[in-house]
Amino acid sequence: MPDMNLKQKQPANINDIMNALNEYMEGNNIESVCKIYGIDTSTFYRWHSRYGIFAMKYYQMKAEYEHLKKMYQVLFESHETLYEILNTASEFRKKPEEKNQDL
Repeated sequence: MPDMNLKQKQPANINDIMNALNEYMEGNNIESVCKIYGIDTSTFYRWHSRYGIFAMKYYQMKAEYEHLKKMYQVLFESHETLYEILNTASEFRKKPEEKNQDL
């Protein structure tokens, strides 16, 4: 008679599948990925055949997002610098009467 206290393994959710496939795409070998996620190599190959293209697109989009985030940060910092320069330049161009009114 089987032991009723044994838990059956839950089916993998899409996040586990994508994480496993992304780890493989980052350079980890299949055996180590299977060991981390506790799956058989045949399961990994099945996931790869079903969801591999989605994982690849996700990985590419994630890399593009990081690149765009860095570009935005650089543009934001240069905008802030230019804004400060323009403000200090406009302070020097004010007439003496206008400077007294600001105080």
